[in-house]
Amino acid sequence: MDDIDFVVAQGSGFGVITIIRPTVIAEFLGRSDFSVVAGLLAMGFVIGTAIAPIFGSLLWQYGGYDFVIGVTIVIPLMALLTFVRALRYYS
Repeated sequence: MDDIDFVVAQGSGFGVITIIRPTVIAEFLGRSDFSVVAGLLAMGFVIGTAIAPIFGSLLWQYGGYDFVIGVTIVIPLMALLTFVRALRYYS
């Protein structure tokens, strides 16, 4: 993957998150106290973004780069399963 491909993929991901996050919050959690709810939900995202490089380097030391890639595949899958379960619970 070229550097420009990475930049486009990374920027696209953040762009989609920027657009989708408020829509999903308003749709699933309501518009009442939207800013408080959005701020609380953003805390996890911001803390995760801050901790990820340290956590990734520790994983790399522990199990190598393939282990880091494996964990980065498993975490979004767990998030997806949690989201699907939440949809079933609230539907």
